Amino acid sequence: MRPVDDQGVAREFSLGNDELFVVAESPESTPFVAQSVQEHRAITSRQRGDSQTMRDKKTIVIGANGQLGTDLLRCFADNVVALTHDDLEITNANDVVALFRDVKPSLVVNTAAFHQTARCDQYPAKAYEVNAVGAVNLAKACDLVDALLVHISTDYVFDGTKGAPYVETDPVRPLSVYGLSKAAGEAAVMNYCPRHYVVRSCGLYGRVPSRAKGDNFITKVLRTAQNLGEVTVVDDEIVTPTWTVSLAQQIRRLRDDESSIRYGIVHASDEGQCSWYTFTAEIFRLTGTAAMLKPVSVAESRPDVRRPRYSVLENRALNDARANVMENWRDSLARYLESTGQLTSAAKAPQHAPRTRESVASARTNSDPIPARFDVTRKKYKEWPPMW
Repeated sequence: MRPVDDQGVAREFSLGNDELFVVAESPESTPFVAQSVQEHRAITSRQRGDSQTMRDKKTIVIGANGQLGTDLLRCFADNVVALTHDDLEITNANDVVALFRDVKPSLVVNTAAFHQTARCDQYPAKAYEVNAVGAVNLAKACDLVDALLVHISTDYVFDGTKGAPYVETDPVRPLSVYGLSKAAGEAAVMNYCPRHYVVRSCGLYGRVPSRAKGDNFITKVLRTAQNLGEVTVVDDEIVTPTWTVSLAQQIRRLRDDESSIRYGIVHASDEGQCSWYTFTAEIFRLTGTAAMLKPVSVAESRPDVRRPRYSVLENRALNDARANVMENWRDSLARYLESTGQLTSAAKAPQHAPRTRESVASARTNSDPIPARFDVTRKKYKEWPPMW
């Protein structure tokens, strides 16, 4: 079962059962593109029905105790079923189907993932079980109960050699087992669930510690600055740090505007771009932190971890649908620090004007330049990274 047409270039691998998945390099014309407007409207009309509003229906949030999950609970305040790993094992298809039949959700948001990059390389079978097989089970169960599935994915499905923001139609080329397993999960969702949004984001941070990784990047660098008075951060890995509150609000917009936003892949990260070094410098400025900040290259600090060096995402599908509510990363950072009580009085959180297409374009270009030593030389891979 292939998620692209016969013109696409695909790589196949088995998940250890009877399912065969394809992580594909799709042609420029139709890679993972959703239905036509007419087809989309036919599906939403048939699946949702006109007699019942979304407010009357239940939302399941999987991974409800994580960074994004906790903000989703606040964003979807009514009729929310909060599920943690203790409540549901998404790798067990029977348990997923039984729960969905009992709850009868109209929306399922899946934030669950095995996302520790090094551990995914160490335990690839577990990575595929959670990130790919789990996605299969959720997608099939959502189709069974006619639910909309919002599946959270990652910028790590790209190799970082493009040198410009990635759009939804760019071919995937993961560098790691984590990226490969997430790309497989994307393909599963698109194959098995007609009503779906695969939401890729980048550099997430939120108030609640990550279940697997612990405190977020901001908390870690501020603690290191306080304890050591010196912080060393990479300056040649370019990303868009994204506040989980912003992403939660964007996901709610997807639900509210389902009839007008085509199904498929959607990029949803805060606007702009920066290195982790520049992000840290802004954290120190906004919090009044007096510590020495030293730059270091990825090669010097993490030579054993394969990550995309440039993984900025452009929210093109959201912009085309006039549904982009993501802010510039500097604005989101200030609002996050204000919410935690860490913003200094000299650096007040910005007041936001109504969003327009012009303001979105301004936010996208209000970014830091790529460091001179950052190399985005395009590579031609003779073979993909090993999957196991």
